[in-house]
Formats: sequence, structure tokens, C-alpha cells
Amino acid sequence: MLYMLIILLIVLAALFIWRRAGTKRAGRPGETQEGLTSLNNRDARENERPLASRAGVAEEDRAYTPPTSAAPVIEENGPPTVMIVDDQTAIRMLLREVFELEGLRVFEFSHGKSAVETLKQKRVDYILLDLKMPDMDGIEVLTAIRAHNRTVDVAMITAYGDPLKLDAARKLGVTTFFTKPFEIDDVKQSVLARLNG
Repeated sequence: MLYMLIILLIVLAALFIWRRAGTKRAGRPGETQEGLTSLNNRDARENERPLASRAGVAEEDRAYTPPTSAAPVIEENGPPTVMIVDDQTAIRMLLREVFELEGLRVFEFSHGKSAVETLKQKRVDYILLDLKMPDMDGIEVLTAIRAHNRTVDVAMITAYGDPLKLDAARKLGVTTFFTKPFEIDDVKQSVLARLNG
């Protein structure tokens, strides 16, 4: 319990520092106060949709080959979107704050089922996916994601390097891996480079 309290205090301190840095950066091209305000309005219903089914899941041992055309998704206007799927609240809060300060739209989930369901209904440009979660592990979530969208960029977050799971993730098209504890700036720069590339 004390360990979780310390982590929460560290995250809150980091968020405070990021907010102060964000106000000093106001006026950057593409960053407006109006945009940041609208991004902070969260729709709780987006995080509550259940997974309808796991039908059509691809075989884990088959190598991933990206198709030549993009998978059909619901087109939406607006800033690029990042989905964060991690069962650790502090990590989700910190990543959300960092990306919203960059003007991105963020979806966050503590488990894979709602994330997969939202992916079927919303445009998602980049996914940060934890490898180890309680309801579905990262490979199960990634397999369900690929059954619906074979082109979205996915990076895996892991606290340990299980070679079999990492190999399975590579076969499903993952090329970027972040090991906990990660440098938040490295994650931010990597995601922004992919979205702007």
C-alpha cells in the first residue's frame, strides 16, 4: 500500500511539472488552449463497452505481413489518436497527460476487452499495449486487434522479456518495445515520430 502511495505521489509530481512546462510552451504551432480543453473532456462510455466476441482471431504462429491497403476504420476528423492499454493507473495517467499536452486525442483502458471494442468503433492511429494484464494478456489483445485492423501501429510495454511472447508480438507486426521502467520522453518522441512520419 505504501509502495502504491509513493508511486502515486511521484506521478502527481510529474504531472504537475508537465502541466507547468505545457503552459510555458503555449503558442507553439498546432497547440491551442481551446484544443487542449476539448481533449480533456472525457466520455466515460468509451471505456465501458464490452467485447462482443473473439471470432476471427488470427493464428499466433503465422508471421504478420502488412496488407497493401489500409484496414477499414470509422473516419473521424480531428487530431491523431493514441490508445493506452495498461492495468497500472499511474502509467496510464502519466502517458495520457504527456500526449494530451502534445495535442493528441487519447483513449485509455485498464484491460483489453474495452480497448478492442473501441478500436472497432473509433479511429486509432497508435496503440501502447502492456504485455501482462489480468483479463487478456497483451498477445491476446494484439491478436484481436489484428483481426480487426492489420495496419495500426502498436508498441508493446513490458516489465519482463518473455522471449516467446516477444516473438509472437513481432510476428503480429510489433517493432517497438518499451521496458518498464521507461523514460517517458523516449516514449513520447517515438510515438510522435511515428505519427508524423
